[in-house]
Amino acid sequence: MLEAWEILILPLKFDRMKAPLWLASHLPHKGGDPQNGIPCIHNTLKISDTWSFLGFGGVVFSLSPLVGEMAAARGGMSLSFLRKDWCLVPARLYCRALITGSSIGLMSQKKVLVVGGAGYIGSHNCLLLAERGYQPIVFDNLSNGHAEFVKWGPLEQGDIRDRARLNEVFEKHKPDAVLHFAALIEVGESVKNPVAFYDNNVIGALTLLSAALDAGVKAFVFSSTCATYGLPQQVPMDETHPQAPINPYGRTKFIIEQALKDYGTYKGLRSVMLRYFNAAGADFEGRIGEWHTPETHAIPLAIEAALGRRQGFKVFGDDYDTRDGTCVRDYIHVLDLADAHVRAVDYLLAGGETVELNLGTGTGTTVKELLATISDVSGKPFPVDYVGRRDGDSTTLVANNDKAKAVLGWEPQYTLHDIIRSAWNWHSKANFHLN
Repeated sequence: MLEAWEILILPLKFDRMKAPLWLASHLPHKGGDPQNGIPCIHNTLKISDTWSFLGFGGVVFSLSPLVGEMAAARGGMSLSFLRKDWCLVPARLYCRALITGSSIGLMSQKKVLVVGGAGYIGSHNCLLLAERGYQPIVFDNLSNGHAEFVKWGPLEQGDIRDRARLNEVFEKHKPDAVLHFAALIEVGESVKNPVAFYDNNVIGALTLLSAALDAGVKAFVFSSTCATYGLPQQVPMDETHPQAPINPYGRTKFIIEQALKDYGTYKGLRSVMLRYFNAAGADFEGRIGEWHTPETHAIPLAIEAALGRRQGFKVFGDDYDTRDGTCVRDYIHVLDLADAHVRAVDYLLAGGETVELNLGTGTGTTVKELLATISDVSGKPFPVDYVGRRDGDSTTLVANNDKAKAVLGWEPQYTLHDIIRSAWNWHSKANFHLN
């Protein structure tokens, strides 16, 4: 029997809420009553979402996804404390509470140290963490990140190889969890300068892990990559695919995955290793987006060509064994990635065990299809130059994301069109290209 319900209490903010979805009279009471048209909660609510019950005085009682799963396992739960004039709205989670019986005890806001939080993916995670009630603390050396992207929490400047600085930050903020994004990521550069990649991605990550352990942190989310798999042996690729990285970048990520598994076994540090496929897109409000110097990713390069900021776009190879001869990639919106990271924090803080998960849509897009979508969204054709194949490029890289769906209740929400629309909005308005 469920003795305590983890719920969330937050002030109502009409500007951040969507319209009410159902009246409380449509919700289950005391396990539901199908004969009278009142279903059990798992037939009414999407368990993967977070929902809240709006009451008097601007107070919202919110049911978290984990509680929804427990309720579904019981075949429904009592919601008899609801009033009929309360309604159901999507929750913005600003503070947590634990209800046992009728007593309410407020708990302090959970803090998450976002290492590399001034970068592209890290900053979008800060946005979503803040929206869902966490306090993001950004730790970044700003070598590739941007102070302008730190909008949802304090910035602590420092390097992950600086143990003394890490100790100061852990002591000051006492985070409940760590998200680690601070890594060198360019595959080509890893071949030219492997020393820098091992120094930052391995030595830096191990230094961060040591500091986190000494600070008592037990929840660690790691930004990993499908590059740990190497050349695909089957497509789509699931988490059981052999890991045989073919470049220093992939090997540095693979080493930290192995360390995290050992730290979990022998030191009690629980982690979620998230293996990205192709991150893309931007915040739909245009507050943050992709900003790399130099830029090497396909979508921003093609958009810059459409904007006339560069002379066309190069396609490396059009003779692959695919539907149109160009390589196939799995593009996933950066906000879908962020959603998975926040869910991973929820999962670990609720006691979840160490796990590795793919993050992709499961749908492949050829380079030609990508360029056609960019032209369609922007309304601007641009020159495309087809050249020879590039060493190391795989024909097809597509994720099997079933495990992430099962473990986190995660589901990608955005299409390729959404990715391009948000990226176009960001790049067409941003002026960092002038610097």
